Amino acid sequence: MKVKRSDRERAKYAFECVKKVKESSYKKGYTSYIKNFPTMILQNGLGNTVAFYFSKGCEVKKENGQEIKKIKDAHGIILLQFFKWYFSLNENKDIEELAAETIPTDSDQKNAYDFIKDKIDEMLNSNTFAYRKMEKEALALSNWLRRFAEGMLSDEGGGNGVEER
Repeated sequence: MKVKRSDRERAKYAFECVKKVKESSYKKGYTSYIKNFPTMILQNGLGNTVAFYFSKGCEVKKENGQEIKKIKDAHGIILLQFFKWYFSLNENKDIEELAAETIPTDSDQKNAYDFIKDKIDEMLNSNTFAYRKMEKEALALSNWLRRFAEGMLSDEGGGNGVEER
């Protein structure tokens, strides 16, 4: 049986995601990027915002003739967090386990990149109703992520104006 997730579960997921970011190398800039995410969605739409975050946070490069795909900064992590959440809304997956999947290890970089790319494709090919639902969920989740990031991260170099004492 499929069950919709509640706002409390969304908050718990956001809390777990920010805890994972705090323990990772992706915390630089995270707070300022998550603060900008909903504003950009409202001003430019979800598609343009996702495209911008994808261009800033994900990369493909050639090394020794091989294609290397990876998440390079917090922009990409925010996309991974959103898409993992959105596409698990009707599943009973454990929230802590789901949040743990949002910080890719070195060996998971390609899978994380491909996951984001595939979900962008799904988003762009969705009908208007599904797209609006996705946009609404992105705004709701980013609100919780922003709140927890402001409280839990010093965001060195991210420009949130808060000094850690």
